[in-house]
Amino acid sequence: MNNYDDFEGMLTPDMVDISLEDFDGLDGEHEFSEEYKAAKKQMLKNLRKSKMISKRAGIAKVAVAACAVIIGTPFVVNAATNGEFFARIWGNMGRESIASHDEEMYDYSKDTTYTVTYPQVDYEEADPEKAQELIGENVSFEPVEYTFNDGTKLNILSTVSDGNSAVVEFTLEKEGGVDCLNYGQLENESKGAWFSDEGSIYFHFDECAEDIFVDLDKSTDDKLYCYDYMVVDAWGEGFNGLTLLTENYPVSRGEYYEVGETDPEKYNELTNQKRGDKISVPLKEEVAKAEYVCDGDGSVVISPLSMNVDMVNGLDLVHDYDGGTYVEDVYYVEIFYKDGSSYVVRDKAKEGVHSCDVEIHNSAYECGTLDNHMIYVFNRLVDVGEIDYIQVDEVKYSVK
Repeated sequence: MNNYDDFEGMLTPDMVDISLEDFDGLDGEHEFSEEYKAAKKQMLKNLRKSKMISKRAGIAKVAVAACAVIIGTPFVVNAATNGEFFARIWGNMGRESIASHDEEMYDYSKDTTYTVTYPQVDYEEADPEKAQELIGENVSFEPVEYTFNDGTKLNILSTVSDGNSAVVEFTLEKEGGVDCLNYGQLENESKGAWFSDEGSIYFHFDECAEDIFVDLDKSTDDKLYCYDYMVVDAWGEGFNGLTLLTENYPVSRGEYYEVGETDPEKYNELTNQKRGDKISVPLKEEVAKAEYVCDGDGSVVISPLSMNVDMVNGLDLVHDYDGGTYVEDVYYVEIFYKDGSSYVVRDKAKEGVHSCDVEIHNSAYECGTLDNHMIYVFNRLVDVGEIDYIQVDEVKYSVK
């Protein structure tokens, strides 16, 4: 039986032979050789493609690109939507807590089925006044509108970042049905929506690793409401703001990559016909962060949005191995508050070390970085001022 972290295989002809989960979750022992580091960077930059989940189809149309800027405030937007802004992105509006469950998955490449165990996921009701206090002044409402060649309209509605992570709210709209994403309940429970072979467009945020959650409660076939939870500095090069990269293909992405495997000359011709744009996405001032430390010079840098864990110092989870390094898995993360309550971010069994009755996965996204840190993007807002201490595995961190 597989854990849900283990089922996502996303390879295209221009990707290296390494699966995304190998460095998203840092699950088990992983080689961090120079070849591995290059592979990780290249793969997260390239297109996300999977062979294992059902596909959606639609009709292609032609349009032109356009940008627009509108000014708003979190207080006004949240009030106008009866609290939906904070409640849908960091609360439980439109989503319910999920018990651990098994699902049968089909692998098209092998024509076999296998069982995936999905972990327990807990959502909490968002307090709009507290949310406004924690991040309200840091949320940008300068939407960017972009129309792809097939008629799909992308509208970025809001953005917020703490320098380690970012959350972007956006919509996708297309007459006749949005066909660029494969999405659904199980995708939301695993690693988010992914780009369809039937579609002819692609977009991502430069230098970011991400998980796109589609609000199934609010979306329709013609318009998707999406929340993109991202690690913004996966390469350790320094975060300099959000940049949206778009791609318009002359044919469907499935056909494009099929040609890449069979007809190099035609593939180069199609590649030359691809068109894209590079768009700067507005951000306001970063959400404030605090540092918690442990014995051994280890640290956790935390904000209401995310936490960044040093895997080397304190935890000692990075080890030399045959000219490279490997990273042990973090199996337990919990934030303890002064009032006696807590937020279990991650609880996962580790053979001979840690056991749990059920696996819990309460991060909106988590990703290892090339500088041996692990970043957890929260599925709720954390009041850093009310934290007593943080525990990662058996190590406790107190405010610096």
